[in-house]
Amino acid sequence: MSPSSRLAMVRLVVFPHSGSGPTSLRPLLSRLPPWTEVLGVVLPGREERIGEDPEVALDEVLGQIAEEIDALPALPTVLFGHSLGALFAALVSAQNPRAVAGAILSGQTPVALPARDAEDVLSEAGLTPPEVLDDEEWRSRLVRLLRADGDLAAEARRRLVGVRVPVRTTVLGGLADPLVPSAELRGWRTHAPCVPKLFAGGHFYLLDESVEQVAGEITSVLREAAARVEW
Repeated sequence: MSPSSRLAMVRLVVFPHSGSGPTSLRPLLSRLPPWTEVLGVVLPGREERIGEDPEVALDEVLGQIAEEIDALPALPTVLFGHSLGALFAALVSAQNPRAVAGAILSGQTPVALPARDAEDVLSEAGLTPPEVLDDEEWRSRLVRLLRADGDLAAEARRRLVGVRVPVRTTVLGGLADPLVPSAELRGWRTHAPCVPKLFAGGHFYLLDESVEQVAGEITSVLREAAARVEW
């Protein structure tokens, strides 16, 4: 994690989707207000950690994230996770609520969905450029990442059974998401009081047609978190 602003009033810790790093969410994050410190979580096997083995234990991932958040300077901190990242954001919020002012969970459900092959997910998600999909080496790398992340997601869902997310929780999703149907977002209600907010678009609604609206929604959560602090 590395800060993006030194004059911040609030912090956003970003947990990206399967097979990717926080850089992929730049079209959304670049629209957030300048008084936001944005930190991205990079898992093994992607971005600057591309040479590391992506097959890691959930406890190792969560432990490292919690340690880094605890070591940060005091600042209202909101966790934002999309897809796989939403499961991580929920678990970290539940495990360390004193360090978290709110959680934004996007494009994911805590309820297990029918299993999908990584190859199918890669094709259906709609974000990977065709030239990458057509490159055998890169496609193989991405499939391995997605399978490792699928194992992490399955374990994260098991850990969430019976767990309450004890911070203010916002749930977002795409109306035409082929991977996580919008009706499944209601599964978060067993973990936190929330009403899912839906936007036009598919699994990556937050990066295309609804990017401005989603940025506005996140900004509202950040502004509320900052306002609760007495400066």
